Amino acid sequence: MRTTRTAGTVLALTLTLALVPGLALAKNDKVKGSNSQGSTNSNGNGIGAGGVPALRDRLLALIDALETRLDQLTNRVHHLEDAQGATDARVTALEGDVADLDSRLDAIESQFTDDDGDTFSEVQDDCNDGNANVSPLATEIPGNGIDDDCDHLVDEP
Repeated sequence: MRTTRTAGTVLALTLTLALVPGLALAKNDKVKGSNSQGSTNSNGNGIGAGGVPALRDRLLALIDALETRLDQLTNRVHHLEDAQGATDARVTALEGDVADLDSRLDAIESQFTDDDGDTFSEVQDDCNDGNANVSPLATEIPGNGIDDDCDHLVDEP
């Protein structure tokens, strides 16, 4: 498919051919009195050997060549657009993977972080990393309802 601009260009060239006096002649039409040496024809228009039909044939060939090249370029643009779409989809998928990995990394890092400043993290058996008085080295305080020494026993003597 051709873009509007491309179609407009070809249409303009075709209209130009139709509007130029004498270019609408059939390919086999002969210009009377054409000069065989090619500089001018008998009516002095300066078109050269072959006259108007030859000029028309050359312009039609040029239009055909332009249409072919425009089709090639349009196909290339579509191919690039398809490739860009596939690349965009891959980038979006990779961004989702990176976001997932970031959240997993954050979860892992939080386990190694000592949130309460007692020098122990969750990975180091701190059973309450939000309370600096609770850690594996703390002394159990009977009757407070807290596992102070992280041995999974609450208020043991």
